[in-house]
Amino acid sequence: MAYMLSVPAGAVLLDVFRAYPETARPLLDYHQALLRGPSLLAVAERELIAAYIAGLNARGYCPLRASGHRAGVRK
Repeated sequence: MAYMLSVPAGAVLLDVFRAYPETARPLLDYHQALLRGPSLLAVAERELIAAYIAGLNARGYCPLRASGHRAGVRK
């Protein structure tokens, strides 16, 4: 079920970025800050956490899905 009527059913994040390009850059900057900025956790640990949470939410987290699978995360 689509929650945003301005994007097609089954839309992915890229579709939302296309529909609302002015919001894409801040979201991508936020993503970079979370996964690549200063932290007590290594980048790989943060990526693994993101992949695991995406799996729990039954959502694909494409850049990290392979990382999670390599680390043994299957769901």
